[in-house]
Amino acid sequence: MNIIEKTRELVAAFPGLDKLSAGVHIDLTDPQPQSVGLAPLGDTLLGSDVTGTVQQRQHTFMLYCVYSAINDFERIANSGVLLELALWLESRGGQIEQEIGGVHYTGEITAITTANGRIFDIPQNSFSAAVRYQLQLIVQYTLEED
Repeated sequence: MNIIEKTRELVAAFPGLDKLSAGVHIDLTDPQPQSVGLAPLGDTLLGSDVTGTVQQRQHTFMLYCVYSAINDFERIANSGVLLELALWLESRGGQIEQEIGGVHYTGEITAITTANGRIFDIPQNSFSAAVRYQLQLIVQYTLEED
């Protein structure tokens, strides 16, 4: 399971998500409420050992959640769910595997941090339709050549 698949699995395992979503899409959300999408934004090499066989990497994602937000009560509840998710993810990790150019790597998630949770899109400039929230996820991990 590569870093994208593992992060999707972790987000989908969040206990509060089962009330809100039918699953976690990759790269998109549906316009209806209760849709969740995880968009990979890019991967960065942070460092490696002298031989280059052990790498420290970081992958950034944007998580999009579509919720009803017709009043302050719903908006506070939505922001609360994103806060819970952020705190929950920070205590998670897991093993990953990646094939790069025919070379097999294994590794583990070492840290997950979150930032920039907010309303991202208000369709038709009206809160009567579902709105899209975003939460940035930064996942740091190691990869070691087998």
